[in-house]
Amino acid sequence: MDPSKVKKQVGKMWVNADGQDIPIAYISTLQKIEEIKVSTIFTIMTNAKEYLRNKKLEVKKHVDELTEVYFKENHLDQEQSSFTFYKFNRTVMLEVENSQPMEYDVNLIDQASTHFKTYLDLNTEKIEPAFKRLIEDMILSVQKDRLNVGNVKKLEKAGRGIEHPEIKKALELIDKAQGKGLSRVYYRVRLLNEDTGKYELIDVNFSSIII
Repeated sequence: MDPSKVKKQVGKMWVNADGQDIPIAYISTLQKIEEIKVSTIFTIMTNAKEYLRNKKLEVKKHVDELTEVYFKENHLDQEQSSFTFYKFNRTVMLEVENSQPMEYDVNLIDQASTHFKTYLDLNTEKIEPAFKRLIEDMILSVQKDRLNVGNVKKLEKAGRGIEHPEIKKALELIDKAQGKGLSRVYYRVRLLNEDTGKYELIDVNFSSIII
């Protein structure tokens, strides 16, 4: 977006969403206050996001240095993706977790759901109720474009023991549909509560910040 469009408007003529110049005399008090407050909050939020991005880069640098020493001292290859570190006196715990969630090709899942539906239509009276609910939940989630990955995994596991051509076709499509989503690294710092003996999270949602 053109940076000039998000700047706070001043002067005797303001530009509306259609690019038209509007004299300030025709702009209400609410619209003037709205312009000031929304612009100010936008600036605060974008500055905060940039600040957090820079801090996440700093954290990543320190974690990379720490894990490099960890691998060398323990004579390990670099396939390990999750770590837990502590201050010497155990008052602070650092957790580093690399996560790459499972995702599915929605077009292939849609095709798989068609085979599951055919199976239901052909075998309504013979299907185990729990398996039938899993199929119905999947079909509904596909229709609503809200695929539940956990339910797909359960359905896939339950369907492995069923010898039926429609189920086999559906499971083949699910296998083809599987893929890995974007990798995310989670940094969690926890402080020891000496009264409870438990570590309490210092909550900073770094995982949502792209670097």
